[in-house]
Amino acid sequence: MSDNINIVIIIIAIIIIIYFFKVFKRYLCKKEQNCESGQEVRLCEKCNLYTCHEHYQTPPESGDWDDPSNRGTNHYKCKCCGNEFQGIF
Repeated sequence: MSDNINIVIIIIAIIIIIYFFKVFKRYLCKKEQNCESGQEVRLCEKCNLYTCHEHYQTPPESGDWDDPSNRGTNHYKCKCCGNEFQGIF
């Protein structure tokens, strides 16, 4: 019986530690607003915070950057949580 109680306590402790790190990481992300070169401050849907996002572009499917009928894709990756999303330009 004592072993079961110890296992439950360990599981609860692990859950608390994971929660603490998520909250702490969110706090650090809130404080971090100085983006490096090539990054933009954008709203992250996952964090629900304005954080730095790495930004890069992929060429249009035709591969021709100068063709106005083809559009490339903007890619953004949240520096805080790693959430990625894309948009057409």
